[in-house]
Amino acid sequence: MAIMNLVLPYMLVGLLFASKVFSQSSCVTKKDKNMQETSCVHLGLTDVPLKEIPPDTAVLVLSFNALKAVSTSSFKNMRKLVRLDLSDNSLTSFQVDFPVMLQELILANNSLKSVPDLSRLSSLTKLDLSNNHISSLQDTDFKGLKKLKSLELQKNRIDSVSEKAFRDLSSLNHLDLSHNQLWQLPNVLISELVQLGSFSLMGNRLTNIPDSFFDGLDSLEKVYLDKNPWICNCALHYFKEWLVDNAYNVYHLANGIPVNDELSVVCAGGTPLYNYHMDTCLGNEGGGGHKNIMLKLPNVLKDNSLVSEFPIIMEETSTVPNSETIPNASIDTWVITIAVVMDKLYS
Repeated sequence: MAIMNLVLPYMLVGLLFASKVFSQSSCVTKKDKNMQETSCVHLGLTDVPLKEIPPDTAVLVLSFNALKAVSTSSFKNMRKLVRLDLSDNSLTSFQVDFPVMLQELILANNSLKSVPDLSRLSSLTKLDLSNNHISSLQDTDFKGLKKLKSLELQKNRIDSVSEKAFRDLSSLNHLDLSHNQLWQLPNVLISELVQLGSFSLMGNRLTNIPDSFFDGLDSLEKVYLDKNPWICNCALHYFKEWLVDNAYNVYHLANGIPVNDELSVVCAGGTPLYNYHMDTCLGNEGGGGHKNIMLKLPNVLKDNSLVSEFPIIMEETSTVPNSETIPNASIDTWVITIAVVMDKLYS
C-alpha cells in the first residue's frame, strides 16, 4: 500500500502529460521567409482539419492523406493562402465554390477523371494535375487562367485534346503532356502560347506532327518528343525540317536531367528522324508530293472530269510509288501523269 502511495502521483503526472501530448495539434506550423506554412501530412485525414490550421497560413500542405472531396469554401477564412498542396490523396472532386487567391494548386497523384472548373481561381500561376485519371481536355477546362505559367498534365489517360483547350493561357511558359495516350494533335493546339518555353509530348502514341504546328513559337527552348512511334515518311516532311532547324531545342531526360539530343526523335523502325532521308518526296511540304498537289489546288481539282481522267493523283501514298504500291503503273507513268495534270491545270 505504501508503494502504491509513492507510485500513484507519478502515474497521474504521466497520464496528464500523455493527455497533453495527444491533445496537441497534429499539424505542424512554421514561419519561413515571412510566410506561415502549415503541414498536415500522413495523418489519414478524411476532412480538412480547420481547427488546427491558423488563419494566417499562406502555404498549406495536406498531402498523403485520405481526402476524397475538397471545396475552396473550407479555406475562405485564410486570406493569405497562396499555395495549396493536396497531392497524394484519393480526390475525385475538387470544387471551387469560393474564389480564394491561390497562386499554386497541387492536385497531383489523385483520382480526378476530368479537369475541375478552376475559372474562379484567376490568380493561379502554377497548376499540377499530373498522375490523375483525366481522359480528355475540353474547350473550357482552363478558361480564365490568364496568369497561369506552369501546367503539369503528365501521366494521365489523355487521348484527345480540343484545339481550343489552351487558348486562354497567354502567359503559359511550361506545358507537360508527357506519358499520356495522345495519338493526334490539332494543328493550332499551341499556336497562341507565344511565351511557351518548355513543352513535352514524350511517351505518347503520336505518329505525326501537323504542318505548321510549331510555327511562331519563338520562345521554345526545350521540347521533349521522344518515346513516340513516329511513322517516318513524306507526311513528316514539315516535322523533319523543323527538327533540323531546331536541333538545339530538342531534349530528352537522362535520369531526370534534360539532355540536348536531336536524335531522340526516333522512327517506329528505329531510325532517328533527323537522319531519315526524304529525297524521294515530291514538293517542299509534308504529306507526300501528289497529295500536296490536291491540298494546294482544291478548287481546281473540283473538276470531276479532270480527277476521273487521272485517278492516279488521288492515291494517298506517301512516297514515290512502284509497281507494288500502284499495280500496272510504272514510276515513269506516274510522274508523267502528274506532269500532264500540272500542265493542264496551269495552261
